Amino acid sequence: MKNNNFFNGIKNLSGGAISDDDIKKAKNGDISSLIKTLPGGDADKIKAVLSDESKRKAFLESDEVQKILKMLGGKNNG
Repeated sequence: MKNNNFFNGIKNLSGGAISDDDIKKAKNGDISSLIKTLPGGDADKIKAVLSDESKRKAFLESDEVQKILKMLGGKNNG
């Protein structure tokens, strides 16, 4: 399953900073634990995008994100 491969890849890349519980929460839509593992500046950028509808839309429509979604076999449903 591509989604599991994605989360396993993220976990491996984190070098142990992301736990199985963090992955389980993310799969259920709660990414707060993942955001907490980011350096302060990066966490702030993610929070800014998530909290602003126009920034969120621009992010999701970016070429880079669309490529990632295609690789994961997902679709941007808004």
